[in-house]
Amino acid sequence: MLESTFKYKMAKALPSWIYSEGTNNPYRGGMFDRYLESSTGKIMWVECKCKNQKMPEGATRNLFLNLLSSLQFRWCERLDNHGIPYAIVIRYTDVIAIVDNNDCETAQDMKQLIAYFERRLK
Repeated sequence: MLESTFKYKMAKALPSWIYSEGTNNPYRGGMFDRYLESSTGKIMWVECKCKNQKMPEGATRNLFLNLLSSLQFRWCERLDNHGIPYAIVIRYTDVIAIVDNNDCETAQDMKQLIAYFERRLK
């Protein structure tokens, strides 16, 4: 699946109480792909990646963070420094990896990914 298709499907699957805006702008190097905001005012930045392979066994948070460009990594560090929630979502052929400010987990499908966003933004 193309990254653009995955991002589109993810945005369409979000419930109506989560505002979602794409941030594709070639003049804003490193900015994450999507801005999410709940009706309660909680926010989250999301970066999406697609890998046409199975998730590596024993994958760690550092392996996932290494998929970011240097500008994206600096964006991630700034979010961390300011306590702003983020998620790096990597779609593999077998699973979706989710890396956030503190941890990483997996989702088996889009429904579980959306449930993750709902938990984080309530």
